Amino acid sequence: MAELLAVGAGGFLGAVARYGFSRALALLATGLPWLATTGVNTLGCFALGLLMGSLDRWASISAHARHFLIVGLLGSFTTFSTFSWESLEFFRSGNVRAGIGHIVVSVALGLAAAVAGFLLVRR
Repeated sequence: MAELLAVGAGGFLGAVARYGFSRALALLATGLPWLATTGVNTLGCFALGLLMGSLDRWASISAHARHFLIVGLLGSFTTFSTFSWESLEFFRSGNVRAGIGHIVVSVALGLAAAVAGFLLVRR
C-alpha cells in the first residue's frame, strides 16, 4: 500500500509539473506547437538519466523513494523518459538489435494506434 501511495503522490506532482511546463513552453514558443511536448519529454529524459545515473551513489534511497521519483513523478511527467531509458539499457547491455527494435516498434505502434484512434472516431 505504501508503494501505491508513493507512486500516486509522485504521479500527481509529475502530472501537475508537466501541465505547468507545457503551458509555459507553449506561451514562450508561439508558432512552434510541438515545442511544449518535445521540451517536456527532453527535460524528463534528462532528469531520468540524472536520477538513474545517481542511484548507484544513493544506495540508501528507499524503494518507496524510487517508486515516488521514477514511476510516479517522472513516469507521469513523461512516459517518453521511460521509453528512452529502456532503449538505452538495451544498448548499454550490448543488445543493439533489441534496442533498435524497441525504438522502431514503439514508435511505429504508437503512430499506428494514434492514426487508428483518430480514424475510428472520424467514421
